[in-house]
Amino acid sequence: ATLEELCRDYLEIEEIMEAPLVRKYPPIYDVAGLPTEQAAESVAIEERNRLGLGNGPLPILRYLLEQDVGVRLFYLLLPPKFSEIYVYDDALGACMAINSQHPEERRRWSAAHGYAHLLAHRYKAEVAVENNYRRQPEGALHQLAMRGEGGGVQPLPGPGKGRQSGGGIERACAWRLPGLHG
Repeated sequence: ATLEELCRDYLEIEEIMEAPLVRKYPPIYDVAGLPTEQAAESVAIEERNRLGLGNGPLPILRYLLEQDVGVRLFYLLLPPKFSEIYVYDDALGACMAINSQHPEERRRWSAAHGYAHLLAHRYKAEVAVENNYRRQPEGALHQLAMRGEGGGVQPLPGPGKGRQSGGGIERACAWRLPGLHG
């Protein structure tokens, strides 16, 4: 089944059960013209406050996105180079497919990246392709960090080279939002 078919099936089950997925989407954040780090910090703080998360590590990101935000999120068998697919439709809402073959750490990063796309560029579909994911971040993005237990700063894993997706704010927010601790 395609991502669209899965999302439509999900919606149909909700309608049959009379239990719609509650959408708690924020307004789209306007980050035009802001430096990446500043935009990421600003959006991360606003989202953490909006969701009542504080500064500690996030709870299970998939649960947070599905239950607290209203994202339809699927872990699917995708070709190895594909990390995440994000689409938004007015009827279906935000929908994401995460590559189930990737390690858990990478799946969380991909989900956070898709969420950042929802926050900053909601109506722009994306297929994120990774040519060379590495556990250790490289380039300017490794400077971005997330507050962990006790407020200490902990570096986050990042994408490899060869991203063929959105840029700046999506990558930065994916670093700033998730904590990637569970």
